[in-house]
Amino acid sequence: MNHFADLMIQQCWIDVKELFEFWVRSLDENGKPNKFDVNLYNHYLRANLMIGASAGDLLDFVAQMDDFELVPNLASFNLILKAMRQAKETEAAEKLLDAMDTSKTGVQKLDSASAKLRHQRWHYSIIYQLQSS
Repeated sequence: MNHFADLMIQQCWIDVKELFEFWVRSLDENGKPNKFDVNLYNHYLRANLMIGASAGDLLDFVAQMDDFELVPNLASFNLILKAMRQAKETEAAEKLLDAMDTSKTGVQKLDSASAKLRHQRWHYSIIYQLQSS
């Protein structure tokens, strides 16, 4: 994991992606598949975003989280929203925010999640208004 952290610090995104994919396919010292959490998976999402993955690609990766019995969190969806912002996919971002707001996506519920989501929605609506001006 130290090597993974070093790659993240150095922003070697292709190496981060490849190392994560290799590690996921590998077995631990007991011969069992490696286990990871949503936070580590979010690093994988970030690496994909930084090497140019589309919002659709990131949505596919988030859908694959179910295969690992992981539930995406707000950080997971924030990375998708960043990809949508870069691609100027305003309508898709609004649909995703609506889905997140109504909890159709399975986002982990946290006490402050609703407030964060409202702030995030406000933030992105301002960005989209500025971009379309």
